[in-house]
Amino acid sequence: QTMPGIGETVPVPKPGFTDSDMDIYQIPAPQLPDDDDDVYAMPTYYQKPPSPVAPTPVERKTTIMKRDRVKEIMNIDNFKFELVLGRGSFGKVMLTSIKGCTNKVAIKAMKKHTVQANGDVLATAVEKRMLELAWEHPYLAHLVATVQGEGYLYFIMEFLSGGDLMHWIQKGPFTRSQSAIYAGEIALGLEFLHGKKIVYRYLKLDNVLLDADGHCRIADFGMCRENVDDGNKCATFRGTPEYLAPEIIRKELYTFSVDWWSYGVLVYEMLTGMSPFSGEDEDSLYHSIQYDRVQYLKMDSEAKDFCMQLFDRRPKQRLGIKGKGVSQLKSHSFFKSINWDKLSNKEVRAPFTPNMKGIHFDDEFTGQRP
Repeated sequence: QTMPGIGETVPVPKPGFTDSDMDIYQIPAPQLPDDDDDVYAMPTYYQKPPSPVAPTPVERKTTIMKRDRVKEIMNIDNFKFELVLGRGSFGKVMLTSIKGCTNKVAIKAMKKHTVQANGDVLATAVEKRMLELAWEHPYLAHLVATVQGEGYLYFIMEFLSGGDLMHWIQKGPFTRSQSAIYAGEIALGLEFLHGKKIVYRYLKLDNVLLDADGHCRIADFGMCRENVDDGNKCATFRGTPEYLAPEIIRKELYTFSVDWWSYGVLVYEMLTGMSPFSGEDEDSLYHSIQYDRVQYLKMDSEAKDFCMQLFDRRPKQRLGIKGKGVSQLKSHSFFKSINWDKLSNKEVRAPFTPNMKGIHFDDEFTGQRP
């Protein structure tokens, strides 16, 4: 049982990979046969830009040699699963070394029958397209390749060794300047997705990882919805309970406003180390989200005003949506120390660089057998 469409590589990884790895990863792997009835045969929105110069006979021969090398390396038998980094209903994410490659990767392994049984075939295909698209932005997690075995689908992704923000927030709230930089990088990632008519719907501390340089990367695109605009709104009840926007709880149609609400929750958590809403169960939590007044503890006036505007329960009046949209959000005084041009080009130094000798992931997962 195969799922066509799984088995290709995507553009060259960003700096951090060796030249030999880059030579390997940039060459498309052989395609599996198409199946018109399978969602994985749907075309991807990503199109690699054409080469400006036709390849010479020598270059063609070199490309064939590289493609053969990919076929040899991207073999499941060459994968060595070393450590569990995360686990969910989909399967698990594992730190993996690949024979013949210098750098380790993170592989998301999903059981095919589980994907089909849970009705997640379309969501998995969407996630694959989002990971491909993510190559266009520095603050999104990037896909290296997709392959499949007899019973599993494998998303091979760059290993973001800094761990997630949930890991770091457990050591205490972030400083004001640290929060502003992280919030700026995440805002740029959301702005990119929204510009592509994509609603993310899964923003939380657990899904923002730090790369080796300490910069944020939004990860896990399994809840994304494509082609969203005012004429094609979302209606699905999706997201993490603590981060759900009021309009989702009220079962209203929605667009990008829900991501800016979740963003507000995340910024509040970075600044205070606490959640702005609480409840003994989901019903009381949802009541808190819809009606409770947020307590702004240990927060300066600029940060308080920033969060208050993100927590506007009227979607069209929420910061990020109202007025000039994201431009208005970026011009808020909370970001007065941010140079957006430099941040967009990843020229702003990260607040800190994670120690590469440590494993910055939850012991609940890393203690499990791969």
